[in-house]
Amino acid sequence: MGQCFDCDNVRINFFVDEGNGKCDKCHGSGLGDALDQFSANLVNEESKCEKCAGTGQCQNCGGTGTV
Repeated sequence: MGQCFDCDNVRINFFVDEGNGKCDKCHGSGLGDALDQFSANLVNEESKCEKCAGTGQCQNCGGTGTV
């Protein structure tokens, strides 16, 4: 097993990034970007990140940080 390069990465040292299991688009919040949130507020809905479907977890590794 190796580190997941698809998820949000955490800098461990100068050379190595390690996957932390969080969605790289919303950084684990599960919310959409500012434009998505604005449009969702207009219709009284919750804005979910489209990449992780609101879970906040990396879809490639399932939140483990390794594949």
